[in-house]
Amino acid sequence: MYFKEHSSNGSDSGHLDNRVREFLNKVDKTLVKVHQETNLKCGVICTEDNFSRLQQVTDQPEIYPVFDGIDYNNVAPHQISAPAWRIVSEMQKQRSTAAIDDITSNIAWEVISKKEEGGFHHAERNKGNWEDGLKVKVLI
Repeated sequence: MYFKEHSSNGSDSGHLDNRVREFLNKVDKTLVKVHQETNLKCGVICTEDNFSRLQQVTDQPEIYPVFDGIDYNNVAPHQISAPAWRIVSEMQKQRSTAAIDDITSNIAWEVISKKEEGGFHHAERNKGNWEDGLKVKVLI
């Protein structure tokens, strides 16, 4: 993010810091609104300094659960997309694991509540695949 400042304020680091905070505050307000409407959270990729400022201006820091730092010398699209993909893939993995846990818990509860015998079976050929958790065999 770049700001073109009036020459009388150009050397005032406090003024520039306030402008950056104002900008991040506007971004935060928009993201909070999106979060309230969709319950989506936001992974942040920026400098540690800017993330610290964002955390200072936000009223809801919990909507920014993931941060990956970059520096101003490495801001080409491919340098930003690599950490973004790591964040997205990790979040997808966590959601899949949580969904599988919910499914297996519900099945186990159904079996226990009906006092039936049950067992879980995972296909070896798909080991490590998220579908393993969905391959459930209940013995009745």
